[in-house]
Amino acid sequence: MNRCFLYLNNFFSKGLWVSVLMGSLLVLLSGCPNQFEQFEQYYFQDRFIDAVILTQQDDVSVEFLQQLTKFLKRNQKRLSKNLLLEIQQFDESISDEDVNRLKRLLISLDKWKITFSEYSLEYDTLITAINKVIEKYIAKKQFDITFLLHHHRYRQARSSLEVLQNQKPLLPTQNKLLKQLENYIVRQLFVDQIRVHDNHIDDFKDESPQDHYSNYLKKGETLFQLSTDVPVEFFRHFEHYFNKEKSDVLFLNQDTNQMMLSHYRLVCSVGVNVEKQLIEERKEIEDTFLVQFNLHADWEEYPVFYELFTTKTIYSASVNAAVYLANDVVGHYIFEVFYPVETVRVGEFLYLSKDILEMAYSQQYKGYRKGNIIREESYYLQEVLDDAANVLVVKLLNTIDRDPDPYSLKNPLQID
Repeated sequence: MNRCFLYLNNFFSKGLWVSVLMGSLLVLLSGCPNQFEQFEQYYFQDRFIDAVILTQQDDVSVEFLQQLTKFLKRNQKRLSKNLLLEIQQFDESISDEDVNRLKRLLISLDKWKITFSEYSLEYDTLITAINKVIEKYIAKKQFDITFLLHHHRYRQARSSLEVLQNQKPLLPTQNKLLKQLENYIVRQLFVDQIRVHDNHIDDFKDESPQDHYSNYLKKGETLFQLSTDVPVEFFRHFEHYFNKEKSDVLFLNQDTNQMMLSHYRLVCSVGVNVEKQLIEERKEIEDTFLVQFNLHADWEEYPVFYELFTTKTIYSASVNAAVYLANDVVGHYIFEVFYPVETVRVGEFLYLSKDILEMAYSQQYKGYRKGNIIREESYYLQEVLDDAANVLVVKLLNTIDRDPDPYSLKNPLQID
């Protein structure tokens, strides 16, 4: 391989494009790039910041430093110039990730002075450029905080202050604001006892939010169906999805003694239904089998028709829920979910030729004959309650777990 690259190097005139070619060939022939090859990739992809950061990692090899020294003899000034241009392309809208890259670059430049003392970069110019970008970024963050507070986006304001804190020490007023925001944005949800309704969703789908609570109080408190405690099972799934999907500032509070301290209150009823199809539905299935018409004939594809009888059981759960902020309804959710279960039974062959000697069944036909696994009915009831709880959590979090949330709009933060 070394003879190959020596030949290429002697054959072509020296220039930047030759180095690009050789770097590409190195990667292609050797597979995963080594440290110097990775440096060259960054360099020729105009990723000069990443290239310099790479040179100051803790695990750099002696071979890498030797190769890099040879590279810098030819490209020191070009690297310094292009590094400055890459830094200057950032403005105040720079991402948090790129700011962290610039901070790592500052550390790398300090180390560079020692590692490559003979090949110094324009340190003062580069550091000044980096500091200008970071100062613009900080100024933008400070402006963003004012804007976010004005529009009640307190979660984002908290995040901006935390990012700002990573760049420089906060002012006393900013520290005070951060602590105030951390306390303010915490939200608690209290869930009233899950009640049950036995009427169809069509009977309450047009319910007005104002009538929701009075209708809720008229509903039953317990329902056992198919060995399942429906409200308890529904809340178990609700709690699982709530804790899984919520943000880090929203909490479930089920302490009735502290119910009035909760910011939101969920009032909900659930109903279940099992609808069984009493009469089998007959279908004619067209399929393709492999058949033989005589002992010495080849197997060939042949259209086959047969009966298929299906019976469907539909498990459904309906939910009527509202989330309250004090006495105001801020979210009203009425919906139904379904879990259909179908059993199949294969009937007779239809229109089958009497000349067929032997048949090889299709995979589809074998699947029909095998049938699907039918579980206990309680399993499907629990599954449909699981689906309903998941849907409710999604709707609920879209209402209260956002920035700004209804509580923030009604009770804006009073900044000290």
